[in-house]
Amino acid sequence: MKVTIMKFYIFSLLLLICFSSVGIANAQVSSIKVSFEKDGKQIDKGFRVRIYSDEQSYYKDRGHNKGIKPKVKQSAFIVPPEIMKQEKVIIIFEISEFDLAFFDVPTIGFNASNWTVGVDTKPFEKENIMGTIPEKNIDIAAYLEFLSKEGKKIKILVNRHK
Repeated sequence: MKVTIMKFYIFSLLLLICFSSVGIANAQVSSIKVSFEKDGKQIDKGFRVRIYSDEQSYYKDRGHNKGIKPKVKQSAFIVPPEIMKQEKVIIIFEISEFDLAFFDVPTIGFNASNWTVGVDTKPFEKENIMGTIPEKNIDIAAYLEFLSKEGKKIKILVNRHK
């Protein structure tokens, strides 16, 4: 009888340890390494990030520099867990002389470990131009690029007009 009770306690303890370690693994903080390009060439500069859950909060905050400000360490930022409740977010990168706003960034992109943020100046690469906007009306073309879990390349474009 005592041996059976001891086996039960040991088994229960092992189950508790296993489920605790799974919970700890899932609670780990993820980060995204960000590399920056200008006209296809890597630039190494510090950056800041702001994230907004929707357009209303973005436009309400305009000029107040609020939003969610993830911690930035070296060339990566920590993904705030609260944004993962959203389907899409707005993310702002402040790098060098650029303030780049990307709308409708799917939160599945935050599962990628590497992002590339690029700025394309004239003459523009055709792949960085949205729709049918005449190039003469574009100041800069910016993009945010990452691979999905399935390995599909996702590229979000933004063209700043003059």
